[in-house]
Amino acid sequence: MADFCKLINCDIGQASRLQKDLKSLTFDYQGNQERLLSYVDDGNNTPHSKKIFVNPHIIYNGSDYKRVEILGIFYNTDNKSTRHFANS
Repeated sequence: MADFCKLINCDIGQASRLQKDLKSLTFDYQGNQERLLSYVDDGNNTPHSKKIFVNPHIIYNGSDYKRVEILGIFYNTDNKSTRHFANS
């Protein structure tokens, strides 16, 4: 998150808020609501401890989708407080 904040010129003190806002973004994918992003936290509770993964069902720019297909299971959501977008 710290690196992402620097990349988009966001105050690192706002990292938690940014993470929450980004986590709320969802898209329709094959009739299911899926989050755009997923986070992995190494448990140290620092801005550098969280890693961001982009849902390959929504955005993928590789040449072998099979290599990332399994990651799609981490993005399903039934959270009613998310913002939904249509995936075209």
